[in-house]
Amino acid sequence: MVKFLFILTGLSLGIGLGITPGILKPKPIWWRIAFVLIMTLVVFCSLHPPIAGTFADAVIAGRANPDALVPVHIAPTKGGTFDTQSKLWYVQVNDVQNVTETRKTVLLLCNETLYNQAGSFQQDLVVYVKRLDNDITYSVESVGIKNPMFTLPFIMGLEERARIMFFHVPAAWIAFIAYVVSMIYGMKYLRRPVMEYDVMSSSAAMAGTVFCILATITGAVWAKFNWGKFWNWDPRQTSIFVLLLVYGAYFALRSAIENPAKRARLSSVYSVLGCVAALFFIYIIPRLYDGLHPGSKDSGNAGPVLSTASDSLDTTKQIILSLALAAFTILFYWIMSVSARTRLALSKVNS
Repeated sequence: MVKFLFILTGLSLGIGLGITPGILKPKPIWWRIAFVLIMTLVVFCSLHPPIAGTFADAVIAGRANPDALVPVHIAPTKGGTFDTQSKLWYVQVNDVQNVTETRKTVLLLCNETLYNQAGSFQQDLVVYVKRLDNDITYSVESVGIKNPMFTLPFIMGLEERARIMFFHVPAAWIAFIAYVVSMIYGMKYLRRPVMEYDVMSSSAAMAGTVFCILATITGAVWAKFNWGKFWNWDPRQTSIFVLLLVYGAYFALRSAIENPAKRARLSSVYSVLGCVAALFFIYIIPRLYDGLHPGSKDSGNAGPVLSTASDSLDTTKQIILSLALAAFTILFYWIMSVSARTRLALSKVNS
């Protein structure tokens, strides 16, 4: 429930700022500064914080691959004990997420160079550890960030690549929202044929297609690193490709009709049908078939963003994703506003 509250807050913030002071009005300087600050915060929070897991993650990774390195966030300790025979420091640290109920601490083995780099482990650290012969002994292979402001959770198999989620998911969401906005203005035109509504509808569809292309590109990059190929004909990849063809036909239709009134009327009808198609291609069809993407039929849930499971998305990720959703929503409305105002101005000049 908290997750959806975060998402709703981010979307509400984006829509609220996006339509302020009006879609067809120039954005004031304070608005532009606010948008830049929000987007900068999203980029910083997405790319800067280190990825860090727990010793439970290290256990799972170590059992699967003895050479696996896992970044672990550890709290300050009182230092360690130096063994003169092995020339190693032995540092006992708390295990926040116990693999077993009886184990409360784990033992780190660290050479003198890394021990000094870690400042005798007397501060918050992200260290890269490798599981040794059992679940309570680990070798420190390198020292990461000292005193991190906050960390992002470690996801087995994704690791650093998980950061693209903060750009890929909002882009896909905003594409659908843009098509909904296009449909709303299309229905307004059908109810009252004002050319301004047609311009707003087509501008929203154009912005939505831009975000749809961004979602496709970022999804392909993600697929390359996780599935080995940019394009795997996964149901979600296939459906978003078909959706691009649907809206490619929309713009082809508009360019083929010279009569403005006829073009606006047919485009408005198409925007309604296109939005219904977007609903099916983005949210429904990919969940009806087995696929590689989270949220497919064989994954057993709706995906990390829409899943109702309490542990499906970390709180830190929820906050960053909500900020990203707000920033991308504001960006969509800005693109739509600039496009609509430019086209209306050109129309007045031509007339």
